[in-house]
Amino acid sequence: MLDTMTMSMDYALATITGTKTLTGGNLEAGEFRFGLYDSNGTLIDTKTNDASGNITFRTIPYYTAGTYS
Repeated sequence: MLDTMTMSMDYALATITGTKTLTGGNLEAGEFRFGLYDSNGTLIDTKTNDASGNITFRTIPYYTAGTYS
């Protein structure tokens, strides 16, 4: 007998990432600080770059369907 499992999610998760490029110099870890803001201008998270220029903000849950920018 095959059991069927149904799941529904009430939210989605997103991890926002970026890359900092420095021209004409050597990029150092923590050299630049970046802010992530919601649509009201409220600060959600801050991160600094790693030595390769990567920035990864914390994972954010989205509970409402829509387009986010």
